Amino acid sequence: AFPIAEKILTQVSACQLSNQWAVPAIKALGHLHFQHGNWANAETIFGRLLKIQPACCEALFWQALCAEKLGQQECKQALLQKIYAENPQDPAAPAAYFYTY
Repeated sequence: AFPIAEKILTQVSACQLSNQWAVPAIKALGHLHFQHGNWANAETIFGRLLKIQPACCEALFWQALCAEKLGQQECKQALLQKIYAENPQDPAAPAAYFYTY
């Protein structure tokens, strides 16, 4: 199932960004790679989402989780701190704050 889902989500996410499904497909593709332990790929995909939506705290949070899985603790800390320092009202901010410690 993973290869089929990956193929479909990759195709949809490659569509023009005006496509209403491109951003949700990018998020889903990042989650799919994360769930299958492909943390470097997931981190890259969430980074791609941040290029499209720089203030997307959800992408920052998942990128931080990827960094943790890849043994990049300082990167994880910096990403989580960025969430709650720059976007304290975002729904991801409390989780980012508590996950930092």
